[in-house]
Amino acid sequence: MAALVRDGVLVGLAGGVGWIETTLAPGGSWRDAAATVRRAVTDHVAGTAPRELTEDDLRDLAETVLERDVAPLAGAHGGRIRIVRVAGHTVSVALDGACHGCPAARSTLQDRFQTTLRRHDPRAMVVETAGSAATAATADGVGAGAVSWLPFPRLRGRAGSRR
Repeated sequence: MAALVRDGVLVGLAGGVGWIETTLAPGGSWRDAAATVRRAVTDHVAGTAPRELTEDDLRDLAETVLERDVAPLAGAHGGRIRIVRVAGHTVSVALDGACHGCPAARSTLQDRFQTTLRRHDPRAMVVETAGSAATAATADGVGAGAVSWLPFPRLRGRAGSRR
C-alpha cells in the first residue's frame, strides 16, 4: 500500500478496524487506479495477521456501526440507542425514546448491530442495560440531563476517528 503513495498513485492512506481510506493523487483517475488500489488493499488485508480487538477497538467499531447503521433507523422511529460501556467482547447499550420497551428493539440490536460487530469480532455481544438512557447515564455518574442525545448520527470528518 505504501508503494502506491511512493509511486504517486495515492496521496493518503488511513485505516482502522474494518476500514481503509485512500486518497487519490491530484490529477489521477479512479477509472485508471481502481484496479491497482483494489488489488493492493486485497493483498494487504490477506497478508495481515488477524489480531484480537481491544476494548477500545470494539468501542470504536461499535460507535461507527451505531451511527451509520443503527441510529438512523432508531431515530426515524423516535428512538435512541447509546453505548454505555464496553467490557471484554460485550457492548452494553441503553435504549431511550421509542426504543425503550419496543418489541423490535431486540431484533435491531441483534440482527443489525451485533451481526455487523461479529464480522470483526465473532464473540461480540450487544446487551441492553436496565432502564432508559437517562437512567443509565445517572448510573454511570454522568447525571440525568447532563447530556442531550439526538436520534441522528454525529458527523465526523473521517470514519473511525475518535470524538
